[in-house]
Amino acid sequence: MVGIQFTVLLAFALVAAGLAPFLGEAAVVTAIMVAPLPLGAFNTPATVQLERQLEYRPVARIDVAGNSIYQGAMIVLAVAGTGPIGVSFAVFPRVVAITVMLIRAAGCGWIAPRWKFARTKGLLSFGIHFQLINATNVIRDQALNVGLALIGGYNLVGCGRWRGAFYRCRSPSSRRYGGSRIPP
Repeated sequence: MVGIQFTVLLAFALVAAGLAPFLGEAAVVTAIMVAPLPLGAFNTPATVQLERQLEYRPVARIDVAGNSIYQGAMIVLAVAGTGPIGVSFAVFPRVVAITVMLIRAAGCGWIAPRWKFARTKGLLSFGIHFQLINATNVIRDQALNVGLALIGGYNLVGCGRWRGAFYRCRSPSSRRYGGSRIPP
């Protein structure tokens, strides 16, 4: 599974890096933050081994330590005046630290990615079917919402009520209908 995760995460990172120059600074920040994700694929075997042994304490401690490293690196980079692009590099030490700490805590060593399609075929089949069930539920729910809105009107689905709540939560200066008038 490490091979599949590594490949998928690497594909996401490459797509983000390829699109970033064309989409502006926010896309560059996103591409930088997504870049270390393939390394995170190596966390899975160690995490699974610790969880199978019911050793949740090391996993939780490592997660807290990784987030502390991320926050510390982000503060240092922000104080250094690197801007959003510089601060986005704080993800790298977090991913590296979590990966190293999990592998050491589990004692399983570095598991290299391997492609053995015969072994992962069943897992992929299960994963795809599981995700298709969720996608089918989302499509069913949205079809029901659209059908109810077409038959009973927009307010039957609750959109009219939420629209009013949205305007009530906004500050008076940002409402397009003025400070005192709330749309129905």
